[in-house]
Amino acid sequence: MSYSPIITPTKSCVAVSATLKPMATTISQRVLRNDSAEIMRRLEDGETFLITRNGKQIGILSPARRSYFVDSEVLLASFANAPKMSYEDLRRDLDAVADPSVFPDEK
Repeated sequence: MSYSPIITPTKSCVAVSATLKPMATTISQRVLRNDSAEIMRRLEDGETFLITRNGKQIGILSPARRSYFVDSEVLLASFANAPKMSYEDLRRDLDAVADPSVFPDEK
């Protein structure tokens, strides 16, 4: 499977990384009909297909978005060794980087 970087440089571009998106495999409507079982297996494995009819692109067949659930015990365990931070420390750190003019204190 090949990957194509999606980078659109603009004057106001501030991204520090690029997103890589797998390219779709082009197949005809006839291939989709005749080899649907194989196409479904590859789709289930995450492959995306660009469907053509008479040489004209007519649609994209892509995997359904999968939901990822993490058990609460696993989540809590992953933060077990995280440094402790008090509310005051968090507030001080946020105030150091936030622009107070966006949400001025109400008096």
